Amino acid sequence: MYAVVAMKTETASERRIFPRNPVKIPGKLTFEKGRVGRGILEGTVLDVGIGGARLLVSVPGAPLSGSGMSLQLGPLNGHRAATVTGRLAWSNAASGAHGVEFSRLDDISLEELKPFLWPSSDLIRSAVEACLKFAPEEGQEKRVRAFFEGDVKGFLSGQMNAVRALLAREIERVSGQKEIDFHFDRIADIGDELDQFLAGKLAGIEIKKAFRDLIGPWVYKSRIIRLAYEKPRGYPGDYEMLEFIYNDRTVTPGAGKYLDRYFLNNGYAEAVRQRKNKMAEIIARRLEAASVPVRVLDIACGSCREILDILGSRTPLAGRLDLTILDQDTEAVDFSERRLKKVAPSLRIQCVKQDVLNLLKPEAVAPYPFLKNQDLVYSIGLADYFPDRILMKFIRGCMDLLSPIGEFVLAHKDRDADHHSPLLPDWFCDWKFYPRNEWKVGELIRAASPGAAIEAERDLSKRIIFFRIKRR
Repeated sequence: MYAVVAMKTETASERRIFPRNPVKIPGKLTFEKGRVGRGILEGTVLDVGIGGARLLVSVPGAPLSGSGMSLQLGPLNGHRAATVTGRLAWSNAASGAHGVEFSRLDDISLEELKPFLWPSSDLIRSAVEACLKFAPEEGQEKRVRAFFEGDVKGFLSGQMNAVRALLAREIERVSGQKEIDFHFDRIADIGDELDQFLAGKLAGIEIKKAFRDLIGPWVYKSRIIRLAYEKPRGYPGDYEMLEFIYNDRTVTPGAGKYLDRYFLNNGYAEAVRQRKNKMAEIIARRLEAASVPVRVLDIACGSCREILDILGSRTPLAGRLDLTILDQDTEAVDFSERRLKKVAPSLRIQCVKQDVLNLLKPEAVAPYPFLKNQDLVYSIGLADYFPDRILMKFIRGCMDLLSPIGEFVLAHKDRDADHHSPLLPDWFCDWKFYPRNEWKVGELIRAASPGAAIEAERDLSKRIIFFRIKRR
């Protein structure tokens, strides 16, 4: 006799939509009254996340009624057996379906369970077949299969084993985090090599999409990585994301905190923090040297953390600052204004809630005459998202807003400084930049503003170039 058992395990945290995943797991289902279902449990994984796991699984020997029960899965593929206990919650004699609810699991038990549930061979096979439509050649097929069937499964297995050992305190925190970081870095490097080997834009897009589908139920346990991937405000790097990076603190409980930490330790995350510090230094020096208020325009202001840092540590400088902040995100502008006014109630601040690209249209700027004649215009997190043509227009628009003695500061990531760091946002978060080096950005500035005086500086991470541009 076969009964359909709906298995649910949960903790008090996040739940997430999950793709259906067929599984065949060696295991044993034991009921309180002594009935045992043993063998290969066939069914479908419905959900895996920090909140737990739900399965619909056919089990030989399940009774039509009962109370207490336990489920043992494994051992399988190097993972030791996992056992969870629960109760038979409901039965449907007509259909032979039974619902089983498992008691809330601690983090260790939950992490021991997950390697048996995700990903299945069928799901891996489906991902491979979908990608092979865009990489049909024999050599390409071999590389794609090896990536998903070997490298991706190895990534998930290595991550889960490392986190389980950390939660069980079998290894110390620093060593465990290094193990997690190693698996992240390794799969990103292997994926990048595959992307370059295929040399096909569409093939690369499909492989990355399939990769995210497979690793998502594990990696997106991290609240920070999930936010970077989902982009709830419609664009990458919104003000909430920046605040997570600036604060440099994990926010996800349990296993997810180790994934948070990997993201926050990424070279680009460190560069974002150092970029903010460098911009604060440039602004503060300008204010300290001024005898009259300095007109400053922050374009794509985000959370204005660099201004907050200045006002928080050097409050008297607020009297020398005449600030305008501009962002397409109304919530970002409101958040920044509210927080800055709390720190410096007398701060002169004007807010513009506009699409940044409207700066390129004179008729759109006309309603905001105060945008003109700025002593300092800066944009530190935007240029990397513009193609060359739009970036040149943006530079021209910003230069038009300067006073005769004004300066435009443009920050841009240097593609030559760090090959590895962009792989995390690309592969795990679908977060892309236009890669340029110092020479290329300088060429675009010279084309957009012929004759301008240009100086280039670096932040402490050496990954960000600050172009300081003035009219001659």
